[in-house]
Amino acid sequence: MFGLFKKKPKILIVDDDGFIRAVIASHIPKDNFEILMAKDGEEGLKIAEKEEPSLILLDANMPNKDGWETLIELKNNKKTSNIPVLMCTAVDDVNSLDRAFLAGAQGYITKPINKDSLLKKIKKTLNMEE
Repeated sequence: MFGLFKKKPKILIVDDDGFIRAVIASHIPKDNFEILMAKDGEEGLKIAEKEEPSLILLDANMPNKDGWETLIELKNNKKTSNIPVLMCTAVDDVNSLDRAFLAGAQGYITKPINKDSLLKKIKKTLNMEE
């Protein structure tokens, strides 16, 4: 899928729940993507700046620095501002979704994560052909 000289897209999963990170990672084919993980918003910001992932899957509700705060910092940082972000949330009320889009998210994924839906949203966000 990715010729000799093309690198696999990096996907950064930011979630305070290690089990959820592992489940999301298990849904993403390792042959096609490189997976990076962060346990909170602060670590996610550091990894995003260093690794410059192709996409960030960002949990909305985390202690210390929630997903919305993290997203705002990502979008205000010149080095990470163009990285697409999909918010991952168990809350799908209109206010939360509006808040995510206003902060700069390209979309959202509801928990529990559906593997097929996740892969479709990743491919669509990254403009990858089926």
